[in-house]
Amino acid sequence: GPTLALAAAALNGKVEEATAAPFTSAIISTIRRHIEFNLADPALSASAVAQEFRMSERKLYYLFEPLGGFATYVQDRRLQRCYEALIDPDLRHRSIADIAESLGFLHPKSFSRAFGRKMGMTAREVRAEAAKRDALPVIQRTADQWWNWIAHMR
Repeated sequence: GPTLALAAAALNGKVEEATAAPFTSAIISTIRRHIEFNLADPALSASAVAQEFRMSERKLYYLFEPLGGFATYVQDRRLQRCYEALIDPDLRHRSIADIAESLGFLHPKSFSRAFGRKMGMTAREVRAEAAKRDALPVIQRTADQWWNWIAHMR
């Protein structure tokens, strides 16, 4: 189906509205990959992305409307990456401000407000909870203990 729609669009020089869904999905996926690759760039903006993909900003906004809008999508992805960095034990040595700045948040106050709104807790609280979780002892189980546990589940 999508291959035929692509071939028809190439031959006709335009995309029919009835078959536009696969093209729209492919374009959004490509733009999302571009955004993921460039999340750390503070210059990542709707105008830069629109220019990169040779489309109007209005079209870009239209494409990202189902995802909450372009700016919201980018901010949510940045906040999610910050969250992942904050709970990563290997990045505990980096400051919260450094992590936020490395993901395109240039103003610490706006980062703190956005993070708190999105995650329901402050970045400091997230880091503290992750540190507590990492401090819990890991119980070593022998093969016999695992086998008994599995047997009791039946």
